Amino acid sequence: MSGSIGEKSGFFRSNDGGASWTLITPEEVKENSDSVQTIAVQDERLYAGTYDGLIYLSEDMGDSWISINDGVMHDEILTVLPINDNTVFMGTLGNGVFRTTDAGDSWVECNTGIINTSVSKLEVIGDKLYTFVGKNIVYSADGGDTWQPVNDPSKQSKFAFFSPTFCVSDGEFYIGASFGDDKYLASHPSYPGDEGWGVYRLNRENNTLVKLFTDMDLPSIESMDVVGNTFYMGTWVSGVFQWDQKMGLTKLGLEQHHYIWLLSANSEYVIAVTGDSEIYRFKENRWNPIHTAEMIDAGLSDLKWVGSTLYATFWNIGVFRSKDGGDTWASINDGLDDTSVTSIGTDGTEVYVSTSTSFFQWIEEKQHWKSIGSLTQQVSSLAVVDGFLYAGTYGSGVYKIRIEK
Repeated sequence: MSGSIGEKSGFFRSNDGGASWTLITPEEVKENSDSVQTIAVQDERLYAGTYDGLIYLSEDMGDSWISINDGVMHDEILTVLPINDNTVFMGTLGNGVFRTTDAGDSWVECNTGIINTSVSKLEVIGDKLYTFVGKNIVYSADGGDTWQPVNDPSKQSKFAFFSPTFCVSDGEFYIGASFGDDKYLASHPSYPGDEGWGVYRLNRENNTLVKLFTDMDLPSIESMDVVGNTFYMGTWVSGVFQWDQKMGLTKLGLEQHHYIWLLSANSEYVIAVTGDSEIYRFKENRWNPIHTAEMIDAGLSDLKWVGSTLYATFWNIGVFRSKDGGDTWASINDGLDDTSVTSIGTDGTEVYVSTSTSFFQWIEEKQHWKSIGSLTQQVSSLAVVDGFLYAGTYGSGVYKIRIEK
């Protein structure tokens, strides 16, 4: 059982019907016994799963423990189900189900067909879709029919991805991450790790991460965009940073805001959105607000450059766009079924949005949104690949719909 007896807390075993108790918490978690989430019994074997995503095995009813984490994604372990001496299933908070058939020597994901997961962002490289599921990068090469995880970076080193901060530029996939003690990082998301936060590039030939740069002065990366070889990063509590090989890391400002949750950049401007839905533009080494009072009250949901035009969607007032870098804005809501707009998608030319119930395509010559489909799940992100519009949802996975010419 788990609990407290006297001044001690953790896992206890009684061999005399409860008359006396012996503390049997694994040594590795004794200092933080509250991190143990679940325990399961199979004959004389005990399995203990922790909040930090670690699992331990005892073959002598708790007298000694060994770690059995090979192949386990570091996420909160919610339940452990032993089937027999060799086969055990484990359910996690954000990474689905894992299975071992060798008594814990190795674990594999077994999530085929599971769709009850949140997908906060989708990106496209060629004919492949990329996203995060839990804390793992996954991709689909067959139009979303199946998804495969990118090789677990923890096999090479220890990374932490606590918010899915990634972007694509010129056919390359970049991700903001921290590197260090994964057990500590699991409960301290803003901890800079051994090398600080930084940006890594996905090597798509072998699905590994290659470090571009890290810096102990760089806080937790919350948003990111890339223009050429220059990286722009919105952070937690410290504003916006810029990095390039020549100048290294440079602080651009906006540190007075709690965090920068969205960035979008092009060759002329950097646009930053704060936690209060204020929109700022960086030009000539200065930040200037480009939002209206109506925009702040409405709550911004997404923002993207499409060519030289800046599009912004809002939870309450639909879609706005600016053709002069944010100096002026125009509402473009004709044809929408409601003005609760959740996301923008584009192939670089055409523009698509999702509302609380439907998908729309902007028809420029008619200055009108055309309905192209509906979905009852709330959409968090949109992407366009090979004539299909893909929708990432909150809690229901990814959907797609063919775009009719």
